[in-house]
Amino acid sequence: LEVGDGLCGDIADTIGIGENRRRDRAAKVDLESHRMPRGIAACEAGDFGTDAAGQMAAGADIGSASADTTAPQPFNWTNRDQTLAIDRTKGIPIAWTGGDADSAVLIAGHGSDLPSNSSSVFVCRTQVGASSFTVPPDVIANIPASRANPTQSLGVVYVGKVNLGNPASLAAEGLDFGSLLSIFVNGKTVRFQ
Repeated sequence: LEVGDGLCGDIADTIGIGENRRRDRAAKVDLESHRMPRGIAACEAGDFGTDAAGQMAAGADIGSASADTTAPQPFNWTNRDQTLAIDRTKGIPIAWTGGDADSAVLIAGHGSDLPSNSSSVFVCRTQVGASSFTVPPDVIANIPASRANPTQSLGVVYVGKVNLGNPASLAAEGLDFGSLLSIFVNGKTVRFQ
């Protein structure tokens, strides 16, 4: 589905690099220096609008659209450095401070074993206002154990804060329903045992 240019910059190809239209000042976004996957835009915390023309450009399938959103305040994943080797029988304790008090925390993870071509993903959502959560052992029980050779497996955990209660509406020709969410995410590679 081609949607054209979008939030947080002039889009090269489908997503790229450019200037943001920020209500208080312009912010430069350089996706290559952030080493982010294509399709992800990096913005500072605060209020953002769509591109400088005030609209997301039309693509082949979706017409022009306009939306405003607020990027969440950063938070601190306080036990990030201790989240290294994860015992799948004990779960994953995650703790954080700061960020928007009215935002929920999403905890997601993925484990892949290349030789067996197996993988598993999990996503947990905390209650608004929480400051810690333990991903239960039964949620991560099916994630493949990491191998001794790190090139044969991959394990990652992401912790993100998002306000799910008030997404920005997005309307465009060819789109039945649209919303725009901003999320602050922190992640790291881990070993599942």
